[in-house]
Formats: sequence, structure tokens, C-alpha cells
Amino acid sequence: MKPLASRWSALVAFAFAATSLATSGCTGTLDGESEEGATGPTTGTSSGPGGSTGPGGPGVGTDPQGSTPDLDHPPIDEGALPQPSAGARRLSLAQLRASLPVMFGMEADGVTPITWHMPSGSLGLDAMAGSLGEPDWIEITEESLEPSPMYAKFMDDLARDVCNRALLADLSRPSPSARVIVREVEMDATSATDAAGVGANLRYLLLRLQGLKIAADDAAALAPYRALFEGALADATTAGLLGEEAGASAWGAVCVGLVVSPEFHLY
Repeated sequence: MKPLASRWSALVAFAFAATSLATSGCTGTLDGESEEGATGPTTGTSSGPGGSTGPGGPGVGTDPQGSTPDLDHPPIDEGALPQPSAGARRLSLAQLRASLPVMFGMEADGVTPITWHMPSGSLGLDAMAGSLGEPDWIEITEESLEPSPMYAKFMDDLARDVCNRALLADLSRPSPSARVIVREVEMDATSATDAAGVGANLRYLLLRLQGLKIAADDAAALAPYRALFEGALADATTAGLLGEEAGASAWGAVCVGLVVSPEFHLY
């Protein structure tokens, strides 16, 4: 066996000879044989990827998987790619403006649609539009629909106001069928006096305010809302309210709880 230094020298000499042949355009063989002494003119063929032989310089050829693709790849059709599923979105102010009168009906006068009013009397969705993410189309041109703490705080104010207005309107309407919040039961009913009616009104409110349809025999799904009603009714009684006033206070608490929940604002 040749010493390591001798083999390294031979490899360097071989690489130098191969580089010289490639740069000079010479077609002779590596063993020193002249072009005229070769059996025929060489064609510059070399071993391609995968051991196949093809025309061109070193590394150019056809591999077993097929031809090498062109460098200019055709453009990718973005529409043909899988699209991400739509995520949850919160209601925009335009959606809230359109939805509140439908959900809560008219004021006690029977003419004015119920919407959010601030203590000053101004319309809350207009006065707080900038803080709630609505663009002004001057400096801000894209609406922000992030469920931010600011949004949650103002929606709590909204819920208390619209629910109170709806209950005041209901108190002015003796017939349950004309009411919006307490429609399926008498205003002064309790779970002790009319458990079925209270359950029916809870299911009605869940469908009206959150789009959730609860089966009549699904007591487990209704239990948290029944507990909220009974707890609020007990608090109202402790505060000295009786009859319809206590019932209106309890149903107001249920209404606020449904409006501030994510199911009301996200879709």
C-alpha cells in the first residue's frame, strides 16, 4: 500500500489534470493518449446523477426519477391550495346596531327601537364607536374586531341598559304575548309557583339572545340559568322587592348574563 502522503499527492495531481482538461476544452483521455490516438472523438459525456450517462458537463443528466425540472417553476395557483378555516369573529358595531332593536323590541312607548343609551342620553354605539374599533375613514380605514377588555367593558354597560329598557317595556304590557323578555311566564312567577313556565322562558331567552335551542327535557343544560334566576330573585326579595318588581329584577339579571356572554358576541 502506498503511503498516505503519496496517495494524497496522486489525488491532487488527478484533480489538477481534470480541471485543466475541462477549462481548455481538450477532448483527450486522462491516460495521456492524444486525440488522434483515441478510438474515436469524445462527445463530452459524463456520468449524471444516479449513475446514468447523458450529454453535457459533470452532474448534468437524467436521474432515475425523471428529468430535472426547469429553474423557472410555473406559478402556484393560490386558489388551489387548502384554505384555512374561518375563525371566530365578534359582532361589528353595524351588526349590533341592526340586531339590538330586533332582539329587544320597542321602548315602552311602542315606537322607539331599543338600543344602547349612555347616561348622557347619547347613543352608546355611536359615541363609543372609535373605542370599539369602528374606523373613521380619515385616519383609520380598517375596523378592529378584537374582543378586547375595552369592548367587554362597554358591552357590560350596553347589556345593563338594553335589558333594563326591555324589562320596563315588559312591565307596561300586561299580556305576556306582547312582551319581549318575560313572554312565556307571568312576571311574578317563581320556580316554586311555576317551574315549567320559568323553564320555558329560560329556553326562549337562550334561543332569542344566543341562538341556542335547548330541549324541554334537558334539565342539565338549563340548570345554570335557572340557578341564576333563582339567585337573583332571592337577592331582589332580600332588597325588599316583591311580586312583579322582584320578578323583573331577576329576569333582568338573566338577560344581562346572556348578553355579556361570548355566545352573544361571537359567531
